[in-house]
Amino acid sequence: MAHVLNQEQLDYLHRHFRVTTQLSCHRAQSISAIQLLHPIICDNYLNKVGIMLESPSKQVSASQFSKRYAFLIVVPALYTMSVYNKGLNVSLENSHIDSMHHDQHWMPTIRLESLEVTDPAPGRRHVWRDQVLQTIFAHNLAKVWQALAKTANISKNILWENTAIYVYWLYETRMEQETNKEIKGRISEDFNYLVNEAPPYLFGESENPLKKYYHRPTTYNDEKQPVRIRKTCCLYDQLPSSAQDYCQTCPKKYRNCARG
Repeated sequence: MAHVLNQEQLDYLHRHFRVTTQLSCHRAQSISAIQLLHPIICDNYLNKVGIMLESPSKQVSASQFSKRYAFLIVVPALYTMSVYNKGLNVSLENSHIDSMHHDQHWMPTIRLESLEVTDPAPGRRHVWRDQVLQTIFAHNLAKVWQALAKTANISKNILWENTAIYVYWLYETRMEQETNKEIKGRISEDFNYLVNEAPPYLFGESENPLKKYYHRPTTYNDEKQPVRIRKTCCLYDQLPSSAQDYCQTCPKKYRNCARG
């Protein structure tokens, strides 16, 4: 059945995950998600992204955009699924990436045409969950990643690992703050399913990309906190704003490090 989130839930998604229904005034840098599948439009859009980020190449632009896109699509949708037990409509047809800037940083929002959500039928949550995941990944991200890979000549492995890091962060860090026992149980079950059991077809791929990049964090040298080192580099260090610094989990940073 289709329903809507209550105002408190909507406000939370807006404050923390940049979900909105309001049009941005920066229309020239905004785009409907489904337009990204059009080669010429996708190419033009990446050029605009490159100018905003001062990117040195289309590959770097595509990777940095994919991190923002993955956050906007995956994080609110999975949070809504696991915490609210609702299915947020983040289909290509319903999603728009609206350009916004905050403190000189490009932080786009996701504008949804419809805020209707679905509920799992009694005793059929596993079936409903697969439908929600397939909409998020196979019917949206997999298609956009394919378009970006062709347009920017970038490996889909980078794009999928850019996605995976947000999923891990959401379940291992962000949603760990939940205290309700029922919700915590649902979060744990959903995360285990995502990284261990979800079949590849839900992601529109030949293998589960969240399982592919998931491994236990490791302590390196004298660092106090263990880190999950990426298998691919997101190319962030090539941006002028990075000052040629690496991400915290960049494989380049730990190339010659010994495990603790």
